[in-house]
Amino acid sequence: MNTSDYFEALLPPYKKIDLVKKIAEKTRQGKIVWQKTVNGVAAYVPGALRMNFVEAPWPSLLSGTNRRWVIFAVRDEAGNELLKVENQSSAPTGLLSGLLGSSATPPPPPPEPSVGTMLSNLALLSDPLTNVVAELYNIVENQQGKTELDKAIDFLDKL
Repeated sequence: MNTSDYFEALLPPYKKIDLVKKIAEKTRQGKIVWQKTVNGVAAYVPGALRMNFVEAPWPSLLSGTNRRWVIFAVRDEAGNELLKVENQSSAPTGLLSGLLGSSATPPPPPPEPSVGTMLSNLALLSDPLTNVVAELYNIVENQQGKTELDKAIDFLDKL
């Protein structure tokens, strides 16, 4: 077990939620700016934190394909992992390992979910930490979709 594992084990769940809520608040205020990356979005707070969402394709009935977050990570300036949340509710079986490069072939389609899997997914949906990370992702996603005109209006609102 490395130091980040000890930190993760000792950090009470409400502290993790508080951290994500604070990141969301600062993102809403425009104090944390997220940038598109090859596999998601990332933000950097100089001298403090590096944060990123790893995204994956997700089928959508309306648009064909959407992108959903599968991993959210927060690291300190030295690169130590402070928080890592995996979004199991939006990651089909095998997708995380495929994203991380452990398989050169695409993952097989997920099997029909069992009752146990569906109950497990329902439990994940009620996980407060996953929920606040999902809220943060929605904020980031909305900011990424803004036009230059929207950004100009937001800038003027903050004056």
